[in-house]
Amino acid sequence: MGAIGVNDAQKLVSTADWLTNRFSSKDEMNWFEPLSPSHLYELSRMSSNGYGVVQKEVSCPDFTFNAGQQSISVRRLEQIRRSYLKNEAMSNEESISPQSVQVPSVEAQEVHRGRH
Repeated sequence: MGAIGVNDAQKLVSTADWLTNRFSSKDEMNWFEPLSPSHLYELSRMSSNGYGVVQKEVSCPDFTFNAGQQSISVRRLEQIRRSYLKNEAMSNEESISPQSVQVPSVEAQEVHRGRH
């Protein structure tokens, strides 16, 4: 196995910091387990609104996030993160309760992306 580069080490530290400084439900923790470090890193870089979009997208059709999750690619997480960048000055409350976030419709997401 090769050496970990500085950038990779920073990503791991950033992701670990995110995982330890936020409340995660049992369902979220179970969902996190099979995800790669790249998946978790992208999740750590998005706002709670973006995290809510991901939760909605990975939830089984006609069910809530708690009922089970589908897979999602790192590329898709990158796309969502670009539309929902984390605000470093966000309050702790916002980062703690992503499930209370309303998820915009696909049309609203397209409008949002078009502004960037």
